[in-house]
Amino acid sequence: MNSRPELIASCWTIGGDVYYGAPVETSPHDFRSRVEAASAAGYAGIGLFHADIVADSARLGFPTMRHILSDNGMRHVELEIVGDWYTSGARRERSDYVRRNLLNAAEQLRAPCVKAFGDVTGADWPIDQLTADFRDLCDDAAGYGARVALEYMPFTNIRTPEAALKIVEDSGAANGGLTVDVWHTVRGGINFDRVAKIAADKIFIVEIDDALAEPVGSLSDDTNNNRKLCGRGVFDIRGFLRAVERTGYRGPIGVEILSEEQRKRPLSEAASLAFQTAVAEFAQA
Repeated sequence: MNSRPELIASCWTIGGDVYYGAPVETSPHDFRSRVEAASAAGYAGIGLFHADIVADSARLGFPTMRHILSDNGMRHVELEIVGDWYTSGARRERSDYVRRNLLNAAEQLRAPCVKAFGDVTGADWPIDQLTADFRDLCDDAAGYGARVALEYMPFTNIRTPEAALKIVEDSGAANGGLTVDVWHTVRGGINFDRVAKIAADKIFIVEIDDALAEPVGSLSDDTNNNRKLCGRGVFDIRGFLRAVERTGYRGPIGVEILSEEQRKRPLSEAASLAFQTAVAEFAQA
């Protein structure tokens, strides 16, 4: 790449011993400590998970959170993650609760982007329904000044960039776009040339990480427990970054390290190691 973009520490990279779907999803590290560790490591932004947003805003209040972010040079904030936005019943009630909290946080923290993802149960949903419900999600987000970044994942019903992009484009939502993560791209068997064809204005979030040649356990287990620091696995991260550059995307890049190993590291070490190994990839990309 021509120059290294600003980097964002994902919520999982600096979250400590916690993961999506854990019995307790709130980080054991307090908000200020996470932000200060990210700043000290060199990041220009952080990701926040729903459970932490609820806990941190109740304890600190959004004005204090804004000050902490500003005081530490955090120019980018990404919020995770809305699922089940296409369902009904109890699943949709939970989804709507998460949606309200994330969109309120997006407004309060001036966070431009909220992530969304597809169905992890293996169920397929009519494309017309997915498109209409995604449009509704984007309409809601627009009222809070936020965008929605739909993330394709190989273990959901939205597995490819083309599938995600069709939902985004057919919805007609100007504030709808994609999250493009190298893990989901490689594990989904997606050639980087397909990434390079995505229009830059449809890419809202880009994330890098690494992994072994073959998944350990299920894809869901592998993504939660076995990602590697950049350069510590076999992914062609530099090739991925060159493909992203070909799209014309020039925004920040997230570093998303989910693993048992990363979760056990002290906070400052987790932040700095993830940053340093990511920077090394840009030097050669």
